[in-house]
Amino acid sequence: MRRSFDGIRAPSTFGTFLRSFTFGHLRQLDSVAASFQVRLARATPLLPGADAVAVVDIDDTVRETHGYAKQGVGFGYSGVKGLNALVATVSTPLAAPAICGTRLRKGSTNSARGAGRFLANALVTARAAGAGGRNRQGLVLLRADSALFTPLDPPHPRGRRDRSPALRAGTADAPGVRQPRRLSEAAPPRVR
Repeated sequence: MRRSFDGIRAPSTFGTFLRSFTFGHLRQLDSVAASFQVRLARATPLLPGADAVAVVDIDDTVRETHGYAKQGVGFGYSGVKGLNALVATVSTPLAAPAICGTRLRKGSTNSARGAGRFLANALVTARAAGAGGRNRQGLVLLRADSALFTPLDPPHPRGRRDRSPALRAGTADAPGVRQPRRLSEAAPPRVR
């Protein structure tokens, strides 16, 4: 222990260490976090009732950053200069949401970028944590923005349609489709 913490380090040392991470390192950390959540769900009542009904929610958000030399920062769809994070949670009617996956992306990225693979990983983690039960007889409901619809069911290069990650994982619902502008203009206004 004394060898590891033999003095005070400059704050930039930790930043330099984090900047040395590659995508492979991040995938390894994702794997560790997923296995931790699965073990936690087996040892504690993290997701009570997940064997009957579970909801996997995937969404992206932009977190504002400050400063001139931040890596990966850009103006996203919200007009805020920041970093874009993709977050997946799993919950049940009896339990609060538990984060089952995160992915940090550059700020100016498209909402759908990398969502297919991310969703597949999140569903595997949720299933391993008990969503849908051991024999997969329970209901797993997927909620996602319509912006994430495109990568979930991509066209195959040879013209055939492969099943989306959501359908392969056996979810009960898929993300909604995009609503064309002319359809939204023709719809009656919402009452709030």
